[in-house]
Amino acid sequence: MEHRRAVSILGLNESFTGDELKRQYKLYARKFHPDNKLTGNEDKFHEVQKAYEFLQDNQDKQDTVNQSREEGKNICPMCNGAGKRREKIKTSRGYIARKVKCMYCEGTGLKKQTGDGTWEINF
Repeated sequence: MEHRRAVSILGLNESFTGDELKRQYKLYARKFHPDNKLTGNEDKFHEVQKAYEFLQDNQDKQDTVNQSREEGKNICPMCNGAGKRREKIKTSRGYIARKVKCMYCEGTGLKKQTGDGTWEINF
């Protein structure tokens, strides 16, 4: 699911907080629950659930990255903690750029921790 689509399904603005996300999810889940006789819609209910799970996972990952950024350590230098990086692809018309999951940190935005407690990044 795409981030913008999930935000629009729950009726949030781009700079939402965790509390706003939870509040909107509860509101829409109650509204579209199949047991609700007036506005119940099972397809819409499942769509709201998927959007919430997607945004919740991203929010948790972003909180971890932001905490590490504040501490100033353990950030993946290849994607700068974003978890995604741009990749150039050659086409017949030239090059295009697309965002792909960072293969160095596997999308977490953080360096990998080895068994002995040190941090590493594989190139």
